[in-house]
Amino acid sequence: MPLQLQKTQPVPDSKTAAANDRSSAGIALPAVSPFQFSKKEGAQIASASAVQMKATSGAVVQLQVNNAVAQRYPVEVDPGKTFVVLTNGRPAKRTTKPVQEAIIDDIFTYGAMNAHEKKLEALGKVKALYELRSNNWLSTNNCAICHKNSIDDVENTLVNFANKSATVKVNMYAQMENWIKILTTRDITAQVMGIAFLKNILDSATNATATKTSAEICVDAVNNLIELIDASSSNYYIGDAGTNSSIQSKPDPHYNNFATTTEAPPTPISKGLYDARVGIESVGGLGHLSPVRAKDSTGDWIKNSGAGDVNGHGWSVVDLSKGNV
Repeated sequence: MPLQLQKTQPVPDSKTAAANDRSSAGIALPAVSPFQFSKKEGAQIASASAVQMKATSGAVVQLQVNNAVAQRYPVEVDPGKTFVVLTNGRPAKRTTKPVQEAIIDDIFTYGAMNAHEKKLEALGKVKALYELRSNNWLSTNNCAICHKNSIDDVENTLVNFANKSATVKVNMYAQMENWIKILTTRDITAQVMGIAFLKNILDSATNATATKTSAEICVDAVNNLIELIDASSSNYYIGDAGTNSSIQSKPDPHYNNFATTTEAPPTPISKGLYDARVGIESVGGLGHLSPVRAKDSTGDWIKNSGAGDVNGHGWSVVDLSKGNV
């Protein structure tokens, strides 16, 4: 089947220019979406119910809000309580209100990047959020709220880190921290907590007690991080449901398919996530995880949910020589 370019070449206007700016690697996205919550609300979440410090040493942070997540892969310890192991199961939970708000805010702040986002943009901000919350809009338009970095890979990457020796964890930590920061770019409260959980994994051997092993401390931190990341809007965008399902656990980058360039550029978060994952691979011995790629006489292509649906396969043309994504 020939690959097809799912993009148009519109006349640039102010919104298109803003969208192009958003796709530039040099643009720093806001740490917190103003549509998500106010600074006061963020402080209340962090101080009141979201974080609890261990009373004795203050070293182990625990997440207390356990329902702010769309999907989650809980992990556990092996029978000997020595290693962190993967488990089956995917409890289904609805995407949360703050994530929906942040996705809509992102579209109206920076401009739509694909046809599905354009449909929401045309509704106006209030109506778009209402339609997204109703859940009927997604099914009617064959859309999905798509992960850029799959939660499946988030789990695998965190478990890999948790099971490394103390020395290797130290070597990996900077790359892991960078990855967490990108996954929580727009939510500074989640970012602070996420780095604290990552630190729990790094220091698990030091913080182990007679009643809680290093692996058990890691399990708590990994599950908290999975939940935190899956509730962060930075890892989501609106895309085609069929293409999203076909990509499965591979990266699903967010591209600006309305850019007035030959190739569709990745948004800064998507490029940052890929580069951060490559950094982790270089020091952590993790296998390389690449988007689904193809090449024909018309150019290089990457499969992504934002490119629409061509018999179940959405593709954007890119220049692979310019970067890793």
